[in-house]
Amino acid sequence: MIRTTYEDTLGKNAGNCVYNQRHLFDKILNIWLPPKSYKKIEPLVLIDKGDPCDFSSHKEKIVVPKTVKQEYRAERTRRFFTQSYMQAAWEDFIFINDLKTNKVLKKSTQNAERHENIHNVIDECIEKNWKIIKQLHARCPLYMKRNNVRSEKWDKTTKFRMQYKIRREMFTALEDIQACYVEKRSEDLIKIAEGELGVRYRIHPSYLMPRRNEFIVEICNYIALAHFDDIIKSSTLVNSHDYEDYDLLKKLLGIYYETKSIFKPYVFGDQSTYRDPAEPNTSYMTFRNKIVRLERRLSQKPMLKIEQCHLLYEMARANLEQLRPDEAREIGEKMVEEADSISYLWLFLGKLTICRADILQKQFKDAGKGMNDVVSMVDIFKSQELKMVIEHAFEIVKRLS
Repeated sequence: MIRTTYEDTLGKNAGNCVYNQRHLFDKILNIWLPPKSYKKIEPLVLIDKGDPCDFSSHKEKIVVPKTVKQEYRAERTRRFFTQSYMQAAWEDFIFINDLKTNKVLKKSTQNAERHENIHNVIDECIEKNWKIIKQLHARCPLYMKRNNVRSEKWDKTTKFRMQYKIRREMFTALEDIQACYVEKRSEDLIKIAEGELGVRYRIHPSYLMPRRNEFIVEICNYIALAHFDDIIKSSTLVNSHDYEDYDLLKKLLGIYYETKSIFKPYVFGDQSTYRDPAEPNTSYMTFRNKIVRLERRLSQKPMLKIEQCHLLYEMARANLEQLRPDEAREIGEKMVEEADSISYLWLFLGKLTICRADILQKQFKDAGKGMNDVVSMVDIFKSQELKMVIEHAFEIVKRLS
């Protein structure tokens, strides 16, 4: 079996040569081993010998997270690899891998032991299968069977097929976004748009998406229009006689955030029965995870400025919901700088974000100056409903200042 493995991996001539010279392996290994006088370098941080608080000399390992494209390519390579060696059983192996990210099987505080046992079984199955696949790869590697003529032809046909497939998916997504905009379903629109911006155009190269820039600009414009609809919708549900000026102003501009209790009422036999009383504040954890995710997307280059404006606006909204007007104002100023020369839609939303932050801080003079710029821009969009909301808010700011 060892000899056939050599022949399958290295060929008949090289396999026989290595097999006949196997008695020299120990000598070759001794040459590469370090001498006996060599002393292993000990770590700089020694808690038991040195200063227990000496952490300044320890080198921190910076782990760079994989981009969406890298994760997609690794997953595609893994599927191709398992399909080549496991043949009909590859779907079962992919199913076992997908169980790792299954929401139902995620660990929770209520039944941690049961979930831990399930995850241990899944990890053991994956490890055994990968061991078998690596053995098969060692005996018959994929690169031994490459045919240049067939591979070039396959690449060309695959390229055209993928271009057509991605083009259809792009237009289908745009049709769904347009339907959501017409039906005033802003949440569904933003959900579809996030999937397209965060995943689809990140995993496909430019030669498969020749019109990717137009696609991104169109989606970002629809997202901005959806935010306009949210402003108009929030104003239609407000009765001006039920609120004072300051509360009415926050309602009109969509910055009236009610504090929601994180505790659910007890229902016997429900999950709330087993709630941990020392459970942390989930709203703040959700906010931090969202900010980290948006910052990670902002760090991925190259990126169009209009998409940067969209991500900055989402960060500003999250900060406003957590009553952090200083951070929201700073992000709004960055947004105005980016959108100044590319889009009136996002420039308007950036200036409106700064006004919202000033209103939360009750800086009505600064808010009045900002609202003056916003009122001068609202005529560009030719929306009487939006104009009425902004002018009404501007009048309230004047009274409060």
